Amino acid sequence: MSKTLMAIVVLAVVVILGFWLMGPSAEAPSDTASEADTTAMISQELDSVNLGDLDKEMQDVTAELNNL
Repeated sequence: MSKTLMAIVVLAVVVILGFWLMGPSAEAPSDTASEADTTAMISQELDSVNLGDLDKEMQDVTAELNNL
Protein backbone atom coordinates (compact mmCIF):
# COMPACT_ATOMS: atom_id res chain seq x y z
CA MET A 1 0.00 0.00 0.00
CA SER A 2 1.34 3.42 -0.83
CA LYS A 3 1.76 6.07 1.84
CA THR A 4 -0.87 8.32 0.22
CA LEU A 5 -3.47 5.56 0.16
CA MET A 6 -2.66 4.65 3.77
CA ALA A 7 -3.06 8.31 4.83
CA ILE A 8 -6.43 8.54 3.05
CA VAL A 9 -7.67 5.34 4.76
CA VAL A 10 -6.54 6.54 8.20
CA LEU A 11 -8.12 9.96 7.64
CA ALA A 12 -11.38 8.34 6.51
CA VAL A 13 -11.45 6.11 9.60
CA VAL A 14 -10.82 9.11 11.87
CA VAL A 15 -13.59 11.12 10.20
CA ILE A 16 -16.06 8.23 10.40
CA LEU A 17 -15.25 7.65 14.09
CA GLY A 18 -15.60 11.38 14.74
CA PHE A 19 -19.06 11.48 13.17
CA TRP A 20 -20.07 8.33 15.00
CA LEU A 21 -18.94 9.60 18.41
CA MET A 22 -20.23 13.16 17.96
CA GLY A 23 -23.40 12.16 16.13
CA PRO A 24 -26.90 12.72 17.40
CA SER A 25 -27.31 11.46 20.92
CA ALA A 26 -30.47 10.41 22.72
CA GLU A 27 -33.44 12.70 22.55
CA ALA A 28 -32.69 16.01 24.26
CA PRO A 29 -34.84 16.80 27.30
CA SER A 30 -37.61 19.25 26.65
CA ASP A 31 -37.69 22.60 28.41
CA THR A 32 -41.41 22.47 29.04
CA ALA A 33 -42.68 21.02 32.30
CA SER A 34 -45.46 18.51 32.21
CA GLU A 35 -48.65 19.08 34.15
CA ALA A 36 -47.51 16.69 36.88
CA ASP A 37 -44.34 18.73 37.46
CA THR A 38 -45.98 21.99 38.43
CA THR A 39 -45.16 23.53 41.77
CA ALA A 40 -48.75 23.25 42.95
CA MET A 41 -48.86 19.51 42.22
CA ILE A 42 -45.53 18.92 43.98
CA SER A 43 -46.62 20.94 47.00
CA GLN A 44 -49.86 18.98 47.18
CA GLU A 45 -47.96 15.69 47.12
CA LEU A 46 -45.57 16.89 49.84
CA ASP A 47 -48.48 18.00 52.03
CA SER A 48 -50.08 14.57 51.71
CA VAL A 49 -47.01 12.75 53.11
CA ASN A 50 -47.73 11.29 56.56
CA LEU A 51 -44.73 11.84 58.81
CA GLY A 52 -46.37 10.48 61.92
CA ASP A 53 -45.89 12.10 65.32
CA LEU A 54 -42.45 13.66 64.98
CA ASP A 55 -42.62 15.41 68.36
CA LYS A 56 -43.18 12.07 70.12
CA GLU A 57 -40.33 10.46 68.20
CA MET A 58 -37.97 13.32 69.06
CA GLN A 59 -38.95 13.04 72.73
CA ASP A 60 -38.11 9.33 72.59
CA VAL A 61 -34.74 10.07 70.99
CA THR A 62 -33.99 12.74 73.60
CA ALA A 63 -34.90 10.35 76.40
CA GLU A 64 -32.65 7.65 74.91
CA LEU A 65 -29.76 10.12 74.62
CA ASN A 66 -30.22 11.26 78.22
CA ASN A 67 -30.01 7.62 79.36
CA LEU A 68 -26.56 7.18 77.84
